[in-house]
Amino acid sequence: MKSLFKHKDGKQFEYIKEIKEIGNSVIARFRGAIDSATIPIIASNIRKRGKRYLNKNVLVDFEDVTHVDSSTLAELLILLDELQSHHAKLGVVNVPVAFMSYLQVERVESAVRVYESEDAALRDFVTG
Repeated sequence: MKSLFKHKDGKQFEYIKEIKEIGNSVIARFRGAIDSATIPIIASNIRKRGKRYLNKNVLVDFEDVTHVDSSTLAELLILLDELQSHHAKLGVVNVPVAFMSYLQVERVESAVRVYESEDAALRDFVTG
């Protein structure tokens, strides 16, 4: 999956810390600013080359994110719709306060699952 998130010259995008597969799940660890400039690139790469991952549960880790805006939520909701059509889940962990506010304002906190830890998410992905 790491190859999905590289520039054409082979360098990894600076806002992707790590992409890791664990069983039926993919953990995407972001860093830096995830906003209207960066999230469309991430989403575009998933759509173009990541179709085989749409049947996996996706956990987005915001631990090292310094800034997030509402466009991130919009793209994640599109991804959620695609995942749900394949019976997969979307979760987030280490959520910044600003992002949690977007979830609450848009009333989608029940659709985008917020987990207290990566372990809790992975357990839910397996059982739920």
